[in-house]
Amino acid sequence: MSLTAGIRIHDKHSYGNFGLYLKSRNIGLPEKKSIRQTVPFMNGYYDFSALNGAAAWGERIIEYSFDVTNDSPVELDYFVSYVLEWLGNVHDADIYDDTTYGYHWHGSYDKANIEWDTSGLQAEITVSFAVHPFKIADNPTQHFLTAGTHTITNPGMAVAPIVKSDAVAAIQIGNYVSSIPANEEIKLEIDLERGANTVLVTGEGTVTLSYYEEVL
Repeated sequence: MSLTAGIRIHDKHSYGNFGLYLKSRNIGLPEKKSIRQTVPFMNGYYDFSALNGAAAWGERIIEYSFDVTNDSPVELDYFVSYVLEWLGNVHDADIYDDTTYGYHWHGSYDKANIEWDTSGLQAEITVSFAVHPFKIADNPTQHFLTAGTHTITNPGMAVAPIVKSDAVAAIQIGNYVSSIPANEEIKLEIDLERGANTVLVTGEGTVTLSYYEEVL
């Protein structure tokens, strides 16, 4: 891991703006929400976790530790407060980790801990964030669709796509149908499921279908 690697939030970088050296990172895993029921005299159980088409997941906790030093205890205390003012006010924000190329996290400040050296000249800041369970792609996946039937393969988790057409059109995914006004971006009220999805487009325009891939 590079000494200058770190995290970027609200256009501020832990090393570039604060000179913080990343000591460690701990990327937790989200917990899958399990809904299981059994009945008397039954062997095993019924698993209803994916009753709506896909299982739901809980939050993910990500944690970073930084080493900080200064020439005096007073200046170190001031600097630690300065860093916490940045990290402690992270709410519903994108969090970019230099070691997670092409993807980012999205979430809020959870908690922090400070360990002070006995000299008063060194400290370790540990901060954690509660984030969306999946990594989110930095750039959208886009498909340009004309009238006809198309197969869109989504390699990640189920995600709602955004569509825009250069002329009036309509789109159908499963039993869901939506009209698309010309040159107006709309978010569909249906997810692209994991794997292959059949998408039917009607109309004269070219429909741009885009989504941000989400992966574990």
